[in-house]
Amino acid sequence: MVKKDDIMDILKEESNIEELEKYTEGEINWVDDEFFNSWGKIKGHTKKLWDSGSEYNGSPPEWFFLAHSKDIIIGRPQLIESVQKRIPLVRCAIKKEKENRDDEGTDIQSFYFFDEKFDKRYNGSQVDAFALDFLMYRVISEDLKEYYLMSREELPNQVCTFKGMLVELDDFAEMSRSMKINSLSRIFFVKDYESSINVLTPEQIVSYTKNREITEKDWLDFLAYHEIGTSNRFPLESEMLRSSHLLSSKVDKIPQHLGIIGPAGTRKSMGYIETIAHKFSESPHIVEGANSRIKGLTPSFAVKPANLGYLAKCERIGFIDELGKMVEAESNKHQSNTKNILGELNALLDNKVREVSSGNDNTCSVQANAKFIFVMNPISGLPTLGSHVGLIDPTTMSRIFWWVQDYDEQEFVISGDGVTKSPPTPSQAQSKVITTLGEGVNTKKLHVLGKGWGRIDNREEFLTLFDTCNNFLCPIDDIKIQELSSTITQLAREPMKSVWKPRAEHHVKLLVDGLTKHRCLFKDYDETFISNEEDYDMAERILIRMVKGWDTNLSIKKEWVGIQ
Repeated sequence: MVKKDDIMDILKEESNIEELEKYTEGEINWVDDEFFNSWGKIKGHTKKLWDSGSEYNGSPPEWFFLAHSKDIIIGRPQLIESVQKRIPLVRCAIKKEKENRDDEGTDIQSFYFFDEKFDKRYNGSQVDAFALDFLMYRVISEDLKEYYLMSREELPNQVCTFKGMLVELDDFAEMSRSMKINSLSRIFFVKDYESSINVLTPEQIVSYTKNREITEKDWLDFLAYHEIGTSNRFPLESEMLRSSHLLSSKVDKIPQHLGIIGPAGTRKSMGYIETIAHKFSESPHIVEGANSRIKGLTPSFAVKPANLGYLAKCERIGFIDELGKMVEAESNKHQSNTKNILGELNALLDNKVREVSSGNDNTCSVQANAKFIFVMNPISGLPTLGSHVGLIDPTTMSRIFWWVQDYDEQEFVISGDGVTKSPPTPSQAQSKVITTLGEGVNTKKLHVLGKGWGRIDNREEFLTLFDTCNNFLCPIDDIKIQELSSTITQLAREPMKSVWKPRAEHHVKLLVDGLTKHRCLFKDYDETFISNEEDYDMAERILIRMVKGWDTNLSIKKEWVGIQ
């Protein structure tokens, strides 16, 4: 007669065999069962399927790896090494157990996963192992926790929401020792991901601004608004440049970088950096050059994996305040006639992928994908922008669109027109209930501009507008770009002429691109985004003011030179 316990064992074995048939050998199998919501449960179940602790039958099991996808982290992945690493996920060990000295003993098989300690002196001899190839990434999440991501496919160089399985390692985990990663690390197996960048079609983004009745005035008011409740205004050319910089895309995968230089007290930090930075994040990361060093902008190899530096960590846009103080500190550190400072930024400003190494087996792949705004006072003893050429690497300066606060702008910003304490009055159109970005989205009331957003209802909508505009380049007449570039080159004086000329067409094309989007989105509501004469005329107006500003002596005030 078959015992009840034997029947249960038979049924359990048949159930295990049936379950095993569902899994793909040699791969990660993602399970959706609500019960398996932790690594501990999955690990225990897998060992039961392999009949852990039974007598060794002479061959290892059919290997597979179970994982759930109920954990979520958000962050930007940093590739640790450019090659896939073969990671042992589980080991099969055999240990002979004897009941007494004369007993020949029985071979008992046991399984040790990557997060468990394995020592052949105590755990037996390893007879087999299951390993898979992974790309390894490092992520600092939004709550400032460090994770090591294990992915079977290449991940994008942007902030993503990752779904997968989290495994907490302890000091004695086999992976911590063999891979030489930080102890007490968090390992995350990636199943899939969703990019934080939401891109619409040109037609959709025009429909958004048109339905919201967002005018040019609304947009410029929005850009001028500071979170403390003031509006920071500049001359029209400056405000149009600020708008164009945000809306422009890339040429040859290289974005437009903006450099602002002017004397102290002309609201460069508040007007060009803080008003914009807060629109991207509640807690924007702005580098303060007075208390920072240039090496903080670039990769550092003091730890492994390397710290990528500020420029490569920025997601959409980066802000560097008081750049001149960083250059001065670097120059004073060497106490010599140091030249060509900042040259190490070039590959990052070009958004190029580069392998960087310290020479001590600490290599990483680095690529910046953001555009940047650099703000600075003139360096002591260097009154014009051109006098900075040589101290600052000219090839680095050529990668930046330099805007000098000329005497008229200086006078404007310190006048009553430069800053207002109360926000613009919202129009009647703002009381309407209008559909937000995208189809099938519920309607909702708009915030007033006094709260900093105006007819752009929230930060996600602003980021979608930014991402969409940065994702395509307008149809632009290359002949007109060449003519504009040549005109400005002829107006420029040395040494800025030599700085400007190599990248002139790049800067002009992106300036026109941003101005075209500005007009199409907030004036004409034009879905074609084709540049017209108005765009080229405004670009010329900005460029002529730019090149004239390069000769501004920033060490003296307007009234001292008798300019009316």
